[in-house]
Amino acid sequence: MSLLYKLEYQDNFTDLEKGIANYILDHKDYIVDLKIIDLAEITYTSPSTISRLCKKLGTKGYADMKFIYVSEYPEMMKLKDSLKVVPFSRNSGIDDIIHTMPLI
Repeated sequence: MSLLYKLEYQDNFTDLEKGIANYILDHKDYIVDLKIIDLAEITYTSPSTISRLCKKLGTKGYADMKFIYVSEYPEMMKLKDSLKVVPFSRNSGIDDIIHTMPLI
């Protein structure tokens, strides 16, 4: 399951973690330049809350989360743009369908 999907789905997130996740999703391009202390200040949380969220997302910490986020983001945006047209065709295989369904 991708990091962006976990941020959007927000399974078992506290209210503070949901606020952080929503900020990250709403400021996709800006988040890469933020330090953990800056994100904590903007979201009225603490660095430890952000660290706990990162661990809940399956990453080692904030730096690891940003690295994974940056690596997934372009591919996710490309896939979301292609889904706006037609997500499947007659030639779509079961693997294509299985990997695309969580994104719809």
